[in-house]
Amino acid sequence: MKSPFEPGTILAGKYRVERVLGAGGMGTVVAAHHLQLDEKVAIKVLQPALLENDEATARFLREARAAVRIKSEYVARVSDVGSLESGAPYIVMEYLEGEDLADMLTRGPLPTEQAVELVLQACEALGEAHALGIVHRDIKPANLFCVRRTDGLLATKLLDFGISRVTSGADLALTSSSVVMGSPQYMAPEQMLAAKNADARSDIWALGAVLFEVLVGQPPVAAETFAELVIQVTSLDPTKLAMRMRNLPPELARVALRCLNVDANGRYQSVGELALSLVPFGPVGRAQLHADRVLRIARVSQHPSGAPPAREEHAARPGKTLMPVGRTSMDALAPRKPGSHLALLIASGFVSVAIAAAWWGLARSGATEAGLDAMGDASVSHAASGAQEGPTRPGPVPIDHAPRPSAVSNVAAPMPRPSADHAPEPQAVEQAPKAEPGAKSKKGKNLVKSTSTADAARPASDAHGPATTPTDADKHELGGRL
Repeated sequence: MKSPFEPGTILAGKYRVERVLGAGGMGTVVAAHHLQLDEKVAIKVLQPALLENDEATARFLREARAAVRIKSEYVARVSDVGSLESGAPYIVMEYLEGEDLADMLTRGPLPTEQAVELVLQACEALGEAHALGIVHRDIKPANLFCVRRTDGLLATKLLDFGISRVTSGADLALTSSSVVMGSPQYMAPEQMLAAKNADARSDIWALGAVLFEVLVGQPPVAAETFAELVIQVTSLDPTKLAMRMRNLPPELARVALRCLNVDANGRYQSVGELALSLVPFGPVGRAQLHADRVLRIARVSQHPSGAPPAREEHAARPGKTLMPVGRTSMDALAPRKPGSHLALLIASGFVSVAIAAAWWGLARSGATEAGLDAMGDASVSHAASGAQEGPTRPGPVPIDHAPRPSAVSNVAAPMPRPSADHAPEPQAVEQAPKAEPGAKSKKGKNLVKSTSTADAARPASDAHGPATTPTDADKHELGGRL
């Protein structure tokens, strides 16, 4: 009997089969060419033996509905669904060129940054699926297909939502509590006991098993029988796992161990928490962008209207942003309220103006005090000269008013200019007595001759009388001011 997937066979009147890519328990996948769009596609067709199984048919179509709802670039895109002439349902997906992680791991473990980035991309895909209420339940290296993007970087595509579980709606009844579904090596303990127990944390367990394998090169558990495998998974020893990861950074090993916690409550509770913990070990810049997208997806799904917040503020991070391992709060990354930056700028402006005003006031008061000192000294000099020139040039300060002494200089002020008619008698200046060796004033300073500005500006006589000389008391007073 001729196979319906022979090369050259036309399916659904528009797809020409090129070759068979693979076959599984649910269906066969072939590479085909879309005749109208001139595009290469992959077509998955339900196995003929399952056509009479209504549940299997419903699961097959559920895969198409689940995949088409997820818009992430890290999920294989679904473009069409239908039924062949034989009645077998089919799903048309984007054609992927590359290899899955299972094939890549045959050559050994991956470099740390590359392994972490591929897991972060899977976190993005699962983050969107979980936000839609879809639990994959079959995360494994064979369902993570790696392709080369147009920029030359590797990207992973999550495949096969055939046994996915929808946590609400009509599809919820498709999972029986007594059915075990998934790949045993990557199944969480609660999923082994009953498929209905699987939730988002079960996908995190499987993703932790994938992370362990891409870093170490071997899966965390291995056994020859399913019963033995169940015992190993349900009694997983973290100490032995840690010894197998001793060549890895300790914090990265702790991330994998937390994903593989037997108790679901001890694991990361969301792929967003897992993504944040993986950021420090991923490639610079890109790892943080993956984590940011996972968190935004979670926030949007929690918003009542299903729309993103009014304002998203995620500044570009030049280089690696080392988020603390174990930081799990998404509230810390919540955008600030609109207008907070403007209010901060206005407040800063008021503070700057206040500081400038205070500085200007202090500077002005200092300049005013210095100006008053200078005006006082100038007034003394002008008053002294005006006393000799007569009443026609009155000074700003009365002659008999003793001007304020200068607090800065001990240099004597200039003597009054002599008048032509009344030449004053030469003023006798008495020399200060020489101090005895070691003699000091009351304040501990040597007695030296000093003349203050006020004494120099004082006239030698009232009117034109004889000159007066300073008394001993005055001398001691002068010496005490030094």
